[in-house]
Amino acid sequence: MDNSHSNASTFLIAFFTSLVTAVIAVVIVLRLDLVPAGGSVTVPDLTGSTKVSAQATLESKDLTLLVGGHKPSRYATPETVVSQNPLPGTKTSKGNMVTVMLAGEAPTVPDVTGRSTAEATLLIEQAGFKIAIGQPTPHNSVSKGKIASQVPAAGTAYEMNRSVTVMPSDGPAAVKIPKFVGMPINRAKQTITNAGFKVGQIRWTYNEDWAPYMVLRQEPAEGASAEPGSAIDLVVNED
Repeated sequence: MDNSHSNASTFLIAFFTSLVTAVIAVVIVLRLDLVPAGGSVTVPDLTGSTKVSAQATLESKDLTLLVGGHKPSRYATPETVVSQNPLPGTKTSKGNMVTVMLAGEAPTVPDVTGRSTAEATLLIEQAGFKIAIGQPTPHNSVSKGKIASQVPAAGTAYEMNRSVTVMPSDGPAAVKIPKFVGMPINRAKQTITNAGFKVGQIRWTYNEDWAPYMVLRQEPAEGASAEPGSAIDLVVNED
């Protein structure tokens, strides 16, 4: 009788010891990712996939696709995955959702050249960007204070809230004034116009050492710098 009770106790102890050992072994194996933990799977990388392709990839892993919305992207192809949650390589349970953001059309930079800074600011901000004012730059055809150039160029696809840098015109670049002294007045006038300047005041004086109608002096002087369109004053010898 006592012997039977002892055998039963030994059997129960051995049984529970084996059971506990088996449970511990399973837990260790699961922690080492040697077998799926409760039907867990590794989330695949869906970046660049279309919605249809991403859905097929997830279904093959017993996961579900959820489109969280669109994110404007300059570089990604529209309607392809640009981000996901959970991240690629993450362990998750089968049947769980993977939320993706699809690439949307990136807005384009407006053309603000030739406009005032106030107008450029309004157009750029209305398009969803920020404006940054760069250093003024010389420009022969854009009036001083107007926008001479911009970066990025007009029509460029660009991310929302990024800065568009504009450079206001500083007016035409100064150029060297040629020599007009010693020219006949009519030739001097034509040369001034051809050089991009305009004829200013003409004063007459007499110098017996010079022929009549010859330019005796000019203002500004030869070699000085002036903006195109500046007036050149002349002193001309009388007849």
